[in-house]
Amino acid sequence: MLVIADASPLHYLVLIASTDILPALFDRIVIPRAVAAELQHPQTPAVVRAWMATPPAWLDIQDVGPAPGCQPITPRPRGAGGDHVSP
Repeated sequence: MLVIADASPLHYLVLIASTDILPALFDRIVIPRAVAAELQHPQTPAVVRAWMATPPAWLDIQDVGPAPGCQPITPRPRGAGGDHVSP
């Protein structure tokens, strides 16, 4: 199974030294280059930056775009509908 991940799961799995669970669950994990950059940001914990300096073979860093046939999600300003609950 292919998984496209964002920074948070990788960040925290590195912090608790549990990234070994990922290749046991998934054949391949892809992260966008923007996620790789976030995991290497100077304010990211040193252990996470060190892990990203030599990523494991099962981690594929690449440009990732929208899936075919999907429209990108455009954030709406607050109050534009759908996020107000009436009493």
